[in-house]
Amino acid sequence: MCTLAPAAFGNDEPADANARAGATAALLKAARDVLGYGTQNEHPAVGAYHAAQASDPEFNFHVGFLIDSLDYLEERFQALQALEASDPRFAGRLKFLVNRALPGNPEIDARMDASPVYRGVTRHTYGRNGVQAFCETDLIVDGPLGEGLVLEFDYVFPGYKDHIMSVSEITR
Repeated sequence: MCTLAPAAFGNDEPADANARAGATAALLKAARDVLGYGTQNEHPAVGAYHAAQASDPEFNFHVGFLIDSLDYLEERFQALQALEASDPRFAGRLKFLVNRALPGNPEIDARMDASPVYRGVTRHTYGRNGVQAFCETDLIVDGPLGEGLVLEFDYVFPGYKDHIMSVSEITR
């Protein structure tokens, strides 16, 4: 759970921010207890929620970043993957999923095939001319069960009126 500095609330009392954090933790614990979270008697809604989140990282609240360089996005994403693979403090705490650009543009298709991150990926974005990279982590928690947060990193290929931030192919 994220705890803001007390000054963010216009109050210099650390106990005030700690009380809010404690109230949130108590609420999450009560909700998890009622749902049997993590037990053999877990409410079916928890499993359905996890399945929906696993199939679509945009299903629930997530934080997105629009990156202006595909090379930079790939470098940073590979650095996160390397950190998860090599540092025991991060092992199992970062999950990755990527959506490649929709096929059909020869220039973008060639760039995807050459990409160290998107080469061979069969999942595609909902819109054209862009890519997505998702990292779910329990280092930051949020959502109705106080679980990990999904960070989304997007890149839009320049020069296209229709792209992942403007039109979804689902609603076209």
